Amino acid sequence: MIKLKLEISKQLNNKISNALEQSVDSIIEEAVDTAVEELKRVTPKDTGYAASRWKNYKENSFKVSFSFKNKFLVSLTETRHVVSNDAEYITYLNAGWSKQAPPFFIEQTLMKSGFEPTIV
Repeated sequence: MIKLKLEISKQLNNKISNALEQSVDSIIEEAVDTAVEELKRVTPKDTGYAASRWKNYKENSFKVSFSFKNKFLVSLTETRHVVSNDAEYITYLNAGWSKQAPPFFIEQTLMKSGFEPTIV
């Protein structure tokens, strides 16, 4: 009989980490896109301008992370997803100005989509 203890090599660990990161990124991006489509749908419409102004993008910021448990997992950037609307009156709509949507419809929609929105 033979028994071998296997340790994950740095190369295999990097391959697993990259595949996991790509999979997670894809799921998050799909969820963000779905949330933005839902925001477009629930935004009160008179002319449709405010609903058409929803945009989303990713921001990368420099951040160093290190794991003592797995010394190969070092992260140099942090990605966050941003959802924005540049219609001048979107804050009024979100405050309940229109009878077509309740106050804080933006936050409610994002939370229903699985996100915890923070104003940036």
